[in-house]
Amino acid sequence: MSALNKLLKLNIACLIVVISGCTMPGHRQVIEESGFYLYIQSPSERIKKSIRFNPQKTKLIYLPEKVSIELLATDENGKRSLDIKTSKEIIVYSYKLNGRKAYFGIEEQQWFATLIPIIINKTGLENTSH
Repeated sequence: MSALNKLLKLNIACLIVVISGCTMPGHRQVIEESGFYLYIQSPSERIKKSIRFNPQKTKLIYLPEKVSIELLATDENGKRSLDIKTSKEIIVYSYKLNGRKAYFGIEEQQWFATLIPIIINKTGLENTSH
């Protein structure tokens, strides 16, 4: 009977963890396809929808505070990852190539620019700048 009680308590604890994960505040969106992973975390869907790109769909121009974007993509150069956050109203890019921190220079910005139309399309974010 003691083993049965332990198993029951373990099942209840697992259920609580699962339920709490489903009811966490905020909005999350995940897009996962072959060679492409996008995760956006925001305090709300309304705030997420205020993310803005330039009219040419080549640059992120506004990312609200407390919103983060994680992007992973694999191409001929390897596995690229980009974490984007805002710090004191400045968009901060943390870029890695094949797991190693790398400079987010012009070539890397051009790579990100090629993914922006895909991001807009997959997430339903509007491409307006207001």
